[in-house]
Amino acid sequence: MKYFYSAVILGVLLEKFVLVQTICGKGNDCIFHDWLEWESCTGACGSQSQKRQREFCCPDAVEPKDFPHCLANCSLPNDEAHVGSQKRNCLHCFHGHNYGANTCKCDPGYKGKCCEDLVKCSDNPCKHGTCTDTNATFVCNCDRGYTGVDCDTRKQCNQGVACDHGGNCVNAATGFKCHCTDRYTGEFCERYKKCSDHPCEHGSCNDNPTGYTCTCSPEYTGVNCERAITCSDTPCQNGGTCTNQGGSFRCTCPNTHKGNVCQTAITCSDTPCQNGGTCTNQGGSFRCTCPNTHKGNVCQTAIRCTSSPCQNGLCSDSPTGYNCACDVKHTGSKCDTLVQCSSSPCVHGTCADTSSGFNCTCAPRYVGVKCDALKTCSSNPCQHGTCTNTPAGFKCTCDARYTGMTCDTLITCTASPCQHGTCTDTPAGFVCACENLYTGDRCDRPRTCSSHPCVHGACSDTASGFKCSCDATYTGMVCDTLITCASSPCEHGTCTDSPTGFVCTCGSSYAGIKCETVLVTDEESELLLPEWFPYLEYVLLSLASLIGLMALGCLCLKCCQVFGAKNDDDDDDDDDDADEDDNLRKYRRDSIFPLDHQDSVYPRDRPKPKVFNKRIGMEF
Repeated sequence: MKYFYSAVILGVLLEKFVLVQTICGKGNDCIFHDWLEWESCTGACGSQSQKRQREFCCPDAVEPKDFPHCLANCSLPNDEAHVGSQKRNCLHCFHGHNYGANTCKCDPGYKGKCCEDLVKCSDNPCKHGTCTDTNATFVCNCDRGYTGVDCDTRKQCNQGVACDHGGNCVNAATGFKCHCTDRYTGEFCERYKKCSDHPCEHGSCNDNPTGYTCTCSPEYTGVNCERAITCSDTPCQNGGTCTNQGGSFRCTCPNTHKGNVCQTAITCSDTPCQNGGTCTNQGGSFRCTCPNTHKGNVCQTAIRCTSSPCQNGLCSDSPTGYNCACDVKHTGSKCDTLVQCSSSPCVHGTCADTSSGFNCTCAPRYVGVKCDALKTCSSNPCQHGTCTNTPAGFKCTCDARYTGMTCDTLITCTASPCQHGTCTDTPAGFVCACENLYTGDRCDRPRTCSSHPCVHGACSDTASGFKCSCDATYTGMVCDTLITCASSPCEHGTCTDSPTGFVCTCGSSYAGIKCETVLVTDEESELLLPEWFPYLEYVLLSLASLIGLMALGCLCLKCCQVFGAKNDDDDDDDDDDADEDDNLRKYRRDSIFPLDHQDSVYPRDRPKPKVFNKRIGMEF
């Protein structure tokens, strides 16, 4: 048999259980059932609590039958989730009802956290009345217009409420309200208003025996200054203009007064003078001294050109008055003051005062009465050079012998103007004697063949300048020096100086201006052959070889005759051989000439030239 046990928790687990004679189900069930309802809240106020329980089945075999053994047998954790009873704090209101979890709303006549104490007059229970203690509690005697046990309820008009001094009672959600006449106040309109009641809505207040008197601000009227003034009340003072605005008005004051109804005179502390006027207080008012451009009691009116304000210049009207454009000799708002040097009028120059104003001596680049304009080329400023206009004024490109801003200064040799040459001063400026490779007024430009530098020779330009190939009798960088015998110019001969240079007398085998050419002899000249001669030479050599073979044959033939190997019938052949030998010797003596000139240019009866520009052949 199984039994139900119940446990009680007081913030912690308890180990003892009370046996409940209830049969659990069969088997070894370990079961927690649902919680029962919370029991009543009991205890003294401040320590009240309530509890609840749930049933638990524990197997029969478990001994002793306490909660820890049951939990151990059922293999359940010993924690708060497996308990059989719980307890919590609570609040029970003895004479009232709960107003939230931790607050009581007490019945009338009771107080305390649990409404356990009686209220006494010492607790000031009567909100609008007087209190009297009794044996059991207190009694409130309510003030006029209030009711309820605590006199906390405001009556309605139909509950016997009457307003004094003609006041009108009106019901509202919070009770009655009396609407009093102008001079009375109080909850029931029972007393005269005093200044302490702040009756004057828009003004100041003064008490008197019958109540009070309001002095309204200018824009309000009425007993209590409660009504806004409109233009029909003529509020604007001192000539102000009135304009209605909604339920009120607005005053546009003259320039001598201010305030919402133009009631206050303006003084210099209000800065009345406009457009730079100067203010002076006069009694309770003011006076403006206006600038030259304006007039009026507060300098409010701009002066126009129709009144001819400008004395020495042009006048132009503007939204704020007029503007004078003075001539250069005058200044001031009306152009009535002479400009003096003390004002530094000369922008780029020196100044001198005169009876008619000032006089400027301008710096070289500037012109104008005040030296404030840049010179341009139209004034021909460059004395010895060309002029160019630039944004900064004119610019002079000076001639070679001049310098300075206006090219007015002669350059002298002290400035070392000649870059590649020697300098000489002259009345017209420096003069440069340039080195051979340079030219130009300052010897600053390399010379080229276009300047014809080679005096006696041919010129060619190179990357580093010109180069001269001199004639035979001249030398030097520009071929300007005659060659003399001192330099031994004659290679194969004797030298003689002459006014036009050296003269060479060459040896018999040489020729040329310097005897540098080897002469060719007569024999050598005769053997000079044309370029195609090698081919002819090959043919002739071949022919010569053939003739040699023939001659060898003839020699053999002669031998045969000597030794009787040939008949006498060969005598004729001998004669032929003799003739052939004579012809061969004659051939060797003859000179060889070029084929294309042999007969037509040089006939055999004409002398042969000594030199041919041909190469020399071989002899046979």
